[in-house]
Amino acid sequence: MCSSDLGLMRAGIGCTLKHYPGLGRATGDTHLVAPHLAGVAEDDFAPFVRVPALTPRRPWIMAGHVTIDADDPHHPASASAAAIGRLRRSGFDGIVVTDDATMVSYQANLAENAVASLAAGVDLVLVTYDERSEEHTSELQSPCNLVCRLLLEK
Repeated sequence: MCSSDLGLMRAGIGCTLKHYPGLGRATGDTHLVAPHLAGVAEDDFAPFVRVPALTPRRPWIMAGHVTIDADDPHHPASASAAAIGRLRRSGFDGIVVTDDATMVSYQANLAENAVASLAAGVDLVLVTYDERSEEHTSELQSPCNLVCRLLLEK
């Protein structure tokens, strides 16, 4: 966190910490591939615990789409009960939002991941819209409708 972030917070402007649990050791770019981490080091996790304590408002954290093999090799952190649970057990009671659901590492199983994210304790699933790509939008329509149906059934 830099001084400009602290200044914004003091002025009442919130920021979103990105990308939980940290992408520094990830095996690739989540925009392009489904990267993995063997585990989460303490120094990766620390900012997501320390920084929210400094915020005067309810903090936000964006959960990344990296898979933590030691916790849950089947879901990205943004859809993992183990990963989101660790964050919540650390005392974080702010808003958790996923990174963009249209990214390669999440989109392949968009409906399953969105339901898993919400069940894991994520508050918002971020889905962007690219008006330049009607094909992309139509590809997402069916999974988004499935998410709604699955959530209504619960």
